[in-house]
Amino acid sequence: MGPNVGASVPVSLQRKKKCDGQKITCRNCLRLGKACHWRPVIQRARLANTTSIKPGAQEVSIIDQPPQPKISQRSQIEHQRQAASPSPQDRLEHVEWKPCPNPRGWLPAQPTKWSNTSWGIFQYYVNEYLPQLFRVSADNVHAQAVEAQLLQRAFRNPYMMETLLAQAALHLAGRDASYRVLALDYQLRAVSELRHYLAASYGPVDETNVCLAALGLCIFESHFQPAHISPSVLFHLDGVAKLIRRRVRNSPGYYDRSKSDADIALQRLVLESFLFHASRIPLLQGNGDPLPPDLDAAIAIAARICEAEAGSRGHPSPVLGMPPQVFILVYKLSCLARPAPRAQDDNSLQSDLDLAERLLAQLDAAGASTGQRASNAPFAERQMRATGEELAEDAERKGVEMMTLACKCLLASLQKKDDGVADGRERKLAVARAVASIDLSRWPSSYVQEFYRWPMQVLRDFLGGVPVWTRGGMVISSDSCVLLPSISTLRESGKPCNV
Repeated sequence: MGPNVGASVPVSLQRKKKCDGQKITCRNCLRLGKACHWRPVIQRARLANTTSIKPGAQEVSIIDQPPQPKISQRSQIEHQRQAASPSPQDRLEHVEWKPCPNPRGWLPAQPTKWSNTSWGIFQYYVNEYLPQLFRVSADNVHAQAVEAQLLQRAFRNPYMMETLLAQAALHLAGRDASYRVLALDYQLRAVSELRHYLAASYGPVDETNVCLAALGLCIFESHFQPAHISPSVLFHLDGVAKLIRRRVRNSPGYYDRSKSDADIALQRLVLESFLFHASRIPLLQGNGDPLPPDLDAAIAIAARICEAEAGSRGHPSPVLGMPPQVFILVYKLSCLARPAPRAQDDNSLQSDLDLAERLLAQLDAAGASTGQRASNAPFAERQMRATGEELAEDAERKGVEMMTLACKCLLASLQKKDDGVADGRERKLAVARAVASIDLSRWPSSYVQEFYRWPMQVLRDFLGGVPVWTRGGMVISSDSCVLLPSISTLRESGKPCNV
């Protein structure tokens, strides 16, 4: 099932010359000069694994074979997990979807090729999943422009629509595990459609659409296997990094040109989403494998452009929620903390640490514009004094403080003070703040969950098994005993955890 898996030619032509579905562009569709999309799902899955790409056709790494199990193997694994239950189709056919609580007037009527399940999942994406991907305090006009453009492009590009449905179905799987198999099916179709688009495009590729789809697949993979970074995540990020670098190389002033509001919104979404996800990869990856070669340069380009735009707007973006320098800081610290062997000398290492200190000082100075500035006052006491604050805004603000706190902890660990441990008072304060944040926030959205992921990893490594110094000597903080299992639960399950 899925959107628009039928023929791309009029019904009258389908009856006369049915597409044979044997090649990327079949004989009948080629004769008519039409783009061929009429392939059975099984044929498309086989084609995605066996089709060889013509050399030189595209430079985007997304069209290469990713280092992941074959589609048939991966589907078999998921179906084996659900073997004791009814089939996904049987479970989903009885679902009755309620009317949309906030329907968008411009959305088209249900396409005839869509099943009721697919249409219901799309409505869930529009009305529940998509709005909570942005900060609660985001500019509504900007967020609505991004949403409208994203959905309109998805209706014109099958690989984008399949990606959106995969994300929404996986999000629904948190409530009902039966949607997990359906989400995987949408994801496999999205990858197949994207490869087909890149392989069959003889003209210029719509790089914005490709980047949006690749980032959506990156988000899917991150949530599908939350305990670790899948090779597919690096694969998709590498493709986006190559596109960003190629665009700047071929057209140096591209991002500075005057464009329509819709183009500006989408370009901003691509750059900020890439910066948000790519900057945290080095530490979350955790195994020391080499990073994609284009990642470093593309992050620098995205941060520079996002910083210039943030300065002109005077407020954080709806996606990042913090100054772009923060994500450069996160990336630098993550690279320094990786278990991979370093090829730098001591002077280069000290230079990176000095840069991290300067960026952290800028973050502290900009705290007033990104939320409550971190102070030495007990974090829990300040939370209890805050009244009448919306739940999502409260969790979002604490996420900013958690990010700042994690950067300080990681930098302190890298600097390795003379006594071998960080200052006891700062460490104890870090634990108190972290515990209060986890305890008080109710994880209202996927945005907040994803925001917390990197600082949780840092605090887990920073506090695990390390004593806290007090006046009476060395003791193990009881807060640490509560915090560390909660972080482990969050990291392994990818779901909210309450202390």
